[in-house]
Amino acid sequence: MQFNAWITFFATIVDDQLFREVGLMSDENLPEYFEEYSLTVSLPFYPDARCVIPSFTGEGTGYDLDLNSQTCSCPDFTKRRGPLVAPGMMGRFCKHLIHELSAREAFAASDKWIRAIADAGHGGPHNAWQVCLPTAPKMLVTTNYPLTWINVFAHTKRNGERVSEASGPIKQFGWKPREHRWSYGEAPPGARELRHLLMAFDHADYEEIDPLEASGTNLDDATLRKLPQDQGPDGTSVSLHTGGHGFLSWIRNLVTRGQGV
Repeated sequence: MQFNAWITFFATIVDDQLFREVGLMSDENLPEYFEEYSLTVSLPFYPDARCVIPSFTGEGTGYDLDLNSQTCSCPDFTKRRGPLVAPGMMGRFCKHLIHELSAREAFAASDKWIRAIADAGHGGPHNAWQVCLPTAPKMLVTTNYPLTWINVFAHTKRNGERVSEASGPIKQFGWKPREHRWSYGEAPPGARELRHLLMAFDHADYEEIDPLEASGTNLDDATLRKLPQDQGPDGTSVSLHTGGHGFLSWIRNLVTRGQGV
């Protein structure tokens, strides 16, 4: 596909509103306490990488997994994660891949945040930031597209510990943007200070943002296969995970440069 054709193709998917709103997520616009956290993982090679895992909804559907290519036949992977996220990134893993990789202890050598994400049993996040508050231990804030919830991974308090001393097991807490509430009313240590930082995400309307449906475009499987996997036509990375320099920023830069082509 020619360079100008790429520009036209992506411009129909990601419009100006998406550029502006996703741009607010770039690191330079996040509060100073946020540090970008890498979601890259290194996994072993599996001789028996291919397997079938039943649907968690109990509908009788089985999904085909390949742990070496990190693929799954479920809709979450085929429609969103697989076409947009390169192998080796947590955001590529649907809950089925997370489940099977965890069962094989694939994340055992990873750091505590990756292990906590895997233990939560959901699909992997697209973006993550380590939050360093002066009044609480470090936490991890993660987001997905579209952003309907923000997940916070934090140490819980043991008996007798102050907030700043929290050293208990890591637990996942859910924050609802715009509504400013914690899921089930459960908040992490340091929530009072953290909630003011999480409100920074309110400045963009992420509720309806989806990189594959941005202009109301309905992409079928044939169209999705045309999306870049590891590189764009200009040779730059197309990973969705590198803060302000990921997939969406690459599209934004591509279209901007293409206007002068």
